Amino acid sequence: DASSSVNQAARVVVWALAGQVDQAKRLLQVVETTPTVVPEARFFMALGQKLTAGKLDAALDDLDKALAERPSSLRAKSLLAELELEIGLYPEAEKTASVDDRGPTTTSTTHPWLDALKGRALVLDGKVDEGIKLLKACEGKLDEGRRGDALYWLGRSLTQKGDDAEVDTIIASLSSRPGYAKEAGVLEGLKLVKAGDYAKARDQLDALVKRGPMALPVDVDAAWLLVDACAGAGDADCVARAGSRAVSGDGDYARFNLARSALALVGKAPNIDVDEALQEAHRASPFDPALAKKVHEPVVAGGVAAANRVRA
Repeated sequence: DASSSVNQAARVVVWALAGQVDQAKRLLQVVETTPTVVPEARFFMALGQKLTAGKLDAALDDLDKALAERPSSLRAKSLLAELELEIGLYPEAEKTASVDDRGPTTTSTTHPWLDALKGRALVLDGKVDEGIKLLKACEGKLDEGRRGDALYWLGRSLTQKGDDAEVDTIIASLSSRPGYAKEAGVLEGLKLVKAGDYAKARDQLDALVKRGPMALPVDVDAAWLLVDACAGAGDADCVARAGSRAVSGDGDYARFNLARSALALVGKAPNIDVDEALQEAHRASPFDPALAKKVHEPVVAGGVAAANRVRA
């Protein structure tokens, strides 16, 4: 039914998934002008914006409107939390994924995916132990289509605790799951970087990153990890190439310039001015007190959360 906002918005998602992005965007513009848009259509519209790399503000607005009318919609809550995680709004994602007044690390069989999203948000917001506990509690309750994502998040979180045995178990599990070879490779690369084996990490991650376009969050993770490995190995050409790819994924120019300055500091990039690179990093994200002190510039309040909001 062409007059139904739900059916029209659902077609946007179908076309986007079929690779017909231009048609999906065109239909999305039509649906946006529909006089009456019900909450279910708002969800599909937001998903369509995400799948077509469309307007982030519009996606967030659609989900806010959907939840205003249907506050108990788990699909809308999940998609909103996923978007907030992708753009670095970790406290907001934690709040969105909190379905009731249960404790911060309590899970249930009712909302395991929201629990997984909340666990990831807790880790990224610096509450590593709470996040790991929640991810461990819920990952076994997820369907196989989502369990791989939760295991990947858990593996990344455990590398911060130095628990190599558990990480190795997760790598083996991901390697055996169809579609999760890249996540397993990123965890292996992360272990190598943590151990200081930068050259080996660079070679492994470089092959991984070259396999295709940056279509998933793990692709951005892999690109930045490659930048870190290249900087550690003193490979200036690799930092430039990998950094350009990583910045195209999330626009974090500050992180790129910090990697360039690290190269110069160890004498591997004589053509890079350390002070200039640090100044560029501060201009891109003036929220780091230590960096501001180093370049003798004022710091802007807000820290990591503010930096993520600016990039978003």
